[in-house]
Amino acid sequence: MNTSTILIGRSFTADGLPMEGSGVLLERNSPTARLLLAQQDTVIIANPVTKEYGAAVLVKNKQGKEVLQGLGIIPPASVGPPPHIHPSYDETFTVLEGSFDFLLNCKTLCIGEGETIVVKKGTAHTFKPAATDSVCSFLLEADPPGKLNEVIRTIWGLALDGKTNAKGQPKDFWQGIAIGHELADDTLFVSPPPFVQKLLFKWFGKTATKKGYKGIYDTYTADDFWKKRVEQLATASV
Repeated sequence: MNTSTILIGRSFTADGLPMEGSGVLLERNSPTARLLLAQQDTVIIANPVTKEYGAAVLVKNKQGKEVLQGLGIIPPASVGPPPHIHPSYDETFTVLEGSFDFLLNCKTLCIGEGETIVVKKGTAHTFKPAATDSVCSFLLEADPPGKLNEVIRTIWGLALDGKTNAKGQPKDFWQGIAIGHELADDTLFVSPPPFVQKLLFKWFGKTATKKGYKGIYDTYTADDFWKKRVEQLATASV
C-alpha cells in the first residue's frame, strides 16, 4: 500500500457495491489531505456524476476566529456543477490547492492557490479544474448561508441514486419542479432561462408536491446516509 497517498470518497450503490471510477486520490502531504486528516470526524460527501467531493471543515478566518466552511475537492476528471445562480447570497471561493476556471456570466477567470473570488448573488456561474493532472480544492463560504448545504446534499444524493443526468441535473421533470418550487429563492439552474423556470414552478409546483416530490430530502441531508454511501476517513485507504 502506498502510504504517501490517501484514497477517499469512493461511492457505493444502495446495495453496497462500489461505483466504478469513484473516489479521489490525495497526496498525504497536500494541503487538502492535511486539512481533512486534522478533522477526521467530518463527513465526506460525493457526487459520482460530476465527480465532486466535499466536507465541512473548521478553518481560521482573517480575524483568527474558527469558522465552518465548505471544502470542495475536484479531481481533473470533474465536469463541475451545472451553471447556476444563487439569487439571495454571495459565495466566496478561496483556492486551497491547484487552480480553477470560473465561468461568471459567460466570462472565464482563472484563479490559483491562495487566491479568492467572490461570486455575487444573481451571477450565473460554474467552475472546473484548470489543472489537468492534479487534484484541485477550494474553501467556500456563503453569505448569508442560505440552504446551500441542503441543496448540495440533496442533488448529490439524487446523483448517488442514479436520478440525475450527465450534467448533474434531475432526470425526472417533477423532481426538478419540486426543487425549483421550494428553492427558487436559493438556487436556480441557468437552463432553461430562469423566467421560464419560475413560470413552470408556479404552474406545476403544487402538483409536484402532491405527487410526493420534495426540494430537500431529510434522507440526503442526514450524515448517516453519507456514512453508508461514501467512504469516510475512518475506513479510507490511509
